[in-house]
Amino acid sequence: MLRKVYSKALIVFTVLILLLSSCEAPTDSPSSSSSSYTSDGCATVQCSAKTKDGTRCLRKTTNCNGRCWQHQ
Repeated sequence: MLRKVYSKALIVFTVLILLLSSCEAPTDSPSSSSSSYTSDGCATVQCSAKTKDGTRCLRKTTNCNGRCWQHQ
C-alpha cells in the first residue's frame, strides 16, 4: 500500500519536473535587449499573427500592436 503511494508521488513529481523544465522565457518581448525602438516607443518584434497553416508569421514589425502590414 505504501509503495503505491510513493510510486504515484514519484510519477507526479517527475511530470512536474518535466513540465517546468520545458518552459521557456519569451525572447521577443519589447524589453528584450536585442530590440530596437522607433521614435513612438514601439519595439521591432516578430509579428504575433498566425499564418493559414498555423505557424507564426516570420516578418518583423515596428507597429505597436505587434502585427506586420499583412496581418493588421
